Amino acid sequence: MKKEIIYDLRSGKVLRVTNADGSISLLFSMKVARDCINSLGMNGKEPDFQEILLAEMGQLQKYIAKFPDVAWDLMEFSEKPLSILFHPLQNIPDGVQLKENLFFRWVKKGDLHQMIFNLGQPVVHIKSKVHNLEALEALKQSDKVIDLQANEISLDANPKLMRLEPDGGFEFYN
Repeated sequence: MKKEIIYDLRSGKVLRVTNADGSISLLFSMKVARDCINSLGMNGKEPDFQEILLAEMGQLQKYIAKFPDVAWDLMEFSEKPLSILFHPLQNIPDGVQLKENLFFRWVKKGDLHQMIFNLGQPVVHIKSKVHNLEALEALKQSDKVIDLQANEISLDANPKLMRLEPDGGFEFYN
């Protein structure tokens, strides 16, 4: 992972990746997420999918009010990417959550893990089909956006999605 990308994320820039399915993924640091969402004209628009990407599993406790014990095992032993919907949430900055369902994923390896780990903070991942992202033209013109090819960073675009209740009850969505 190039050091310039980490610097760009720290300075408030957005990484844009065109996925194999034609959708667009936007990645930005949690610290500047609200400003990025506002400057890209996305406030009030609901993306197809939104998640918080973490490099360390322990970071989850900052955002999950009632963290079920089974979550540790599920995330640690999952071999495939697993994004989990938790309730209730806490410490999510205003203006960051665009969807009612905000997922969390512990990224364990690869370039994406290295990027998040080196950044030292969670990364917000928003995914939308091109025709649903009205801000696409603004994105093309913005100097805050850095284009990456799908082969430059692996997002594991189709994670397993599950809902995990505080009492340990769960439901898979796909």
